[in-house]
Amino acid sequence: MSPVVEKVLGYKPEEMLQKHFYDLLYPDDHKEKLKREAFEMFARKKPFREFINRNVHKNGKEVWLSTSGVPMLDETGELVGYRGTDRDITERKEGEKKLKKSEEKYRTVLENIPDAIWTTDNKGNTVFISPKIKEIYGYSPEEIYEQGEKLWFERIHPDDVENVKHVFGSLFDTPNFRYDIEYRIRNKEGEWIWLNDRSIATYKKGGVSYADGILTDVTARKKAEAFSKKNESRFNTIYENAPFLIDAFDENGKCLMWNKECEKLFGWTAEEIFSHEKPLMLLYPDPKVQSQVIETVTSKPERVFREWKPKKKDGSEATCLWANFKLPDGLIINLGYDITEQNQAEANLIKSETRYSDLVNNSLVGVFETTQDGEFTFVNDALARMFDFYSPEQMMVVGELPLWENSGQREELVAKLQFHGSARNFEMKTVTHTGRIIHVLMSVELNADIISGMVMDISDRKKAEEKLRSSERQMSLVLDNTNEIIAYHDLGHIIQWANKAYLKATGLSLSELKGQICYQSWGLDRLVKIARLQKR
Repeated sequence: MSPVVEKVLGYKPEEMLQKHFYDLLYPDDHKEKLKREAFEMFARKKPFREFINRNVHKNGKEVWLSTSGVPMLDETGELVGYRGTDRDITERKEGEKKLKKSEEKYRTVLENIPDAIWTTDNKGNTVFISPKIKEIYGYSPEEIYEQGEKLWFERIHPDDVENVKHVFGSLFDTPNFRYDIEYRIRNKEGEWIWLNDRSIATYKKGGVSYADGILTDVTARKKAEAFSKKNESRFNTIYENAPFLIDAFDENGKCLMWNKECEKLFGWTAEEIFSHEKPLMLLYPDPKVQSQVIETVTSKPERVFREWKPKKKDGSEATCLWANFKLPDGLIINLGYDITEQNQAEANLIKSETRYSDLVNNSLVGVFETTQDGEFTFVNDALARMFDFYSPEQMMVVGELPLWENSGQREELVAKLQFHGSARNFEMKTVTHTGRIIHVLMSVELNADIISGMVMDISDRKKAEEKLRSSERQMSLVLDNTNEIIAYHDLGHIIQWANKAYLKATGLSLSELKGQICYQSWGLDRLVKIARLQKR
């Protein structure tokens, strides 16, 4: 009995000589069955290799052994025993267990992310696509494997198919090419849907080029974009027909917008105003007033209505309320009302209403006010849309409490606000009215009994981070299951990581390889082993 047994199983050789081989078999592994199988092998008087068995270490831990043996016969041919070796494969078994768990986790991710993951060769043959494709496209992975190109190129919209083929070919022909394309395809129900198709990476395997990628259904976004274009058309209609003044000027004072209401009130046509080098001189002859106006319409917009008295083409004076706000592209839009025939009380009312309207309609993030008990006192349009409500009014009726994924989080937040008064830029998960889970970035403060704050939806960023992690796990899994020998080393040739094929070829564990110089890990005995493996 080798002294190594104490290192493997914790028992001294003399202790092991007092035991049967089956005494240490793991109780939950059908001990009697394994014992019976072992005796059947002994009865055949034949050598055996790699009899995998789990044993109990002296300290109670499990130890996996790979047992091989040859029979010992006396001069009459009777079996007197077996001589053999036990190899500790506990680390390998634990690795297999972790890999299985990782595969199950990866499979769960594939089945639950909203996108379809695919792998295809350079001829467009899909060799893998995740089950999510059926939900997106209507066809199952099996149907796509069987019908190939018929369920891809032949179903792409005629206006898109040639461009898709060209871009797809460039993915394999052009180094570092960015494959990211949107196109229409007819789903199984015969409806046109929009897909965003993008590649993660290309690689070669068995002399064939492959690409991994992600497929996203962007039909809803495309419909939203179409709706936005329709809204742009509606804006132009409003611009030309609105019963209030709309104009805009560049930084040099040249007029860029002058709607029909401006033409009607002031008397100058759009062509006359656009062609004038300094049109504000026509409206405000007084240099001091003109300077103030130029400042508000070109650099410092006033988001509240202010009273001005511009001149008309006929020389008369109008009394107008003007407000300015800056668009994301930097252009300042001026909105005005003619209040010449109205009294100051009406002007003040318009100013108040417009100030509130400006706050609600021009906010870029969700804004809210709520009591400490969770009853909304104010919600803007952006927040209502973010949480899938039809209107702020609907959201206020439902209240704040159902939107929290964990009510305990809200109680903690209220307690923090009562102590600190505010909380800035913290991330959390919330539940929308339709049941979607979204990630938000929130800043809030407590004034008296009212909690007010701003909310930004960061779900897209979170999804992108998760996709990146999924991609890294997928690549790691591919590398670890290929038959090719792969290792990473630094500039000093020190091994940092190696795949299973490399570990099998060298006979070393990853912990043993790490820190070695790569060419020193290939000793003579390992080169012979590799040669034998290749011969097989």
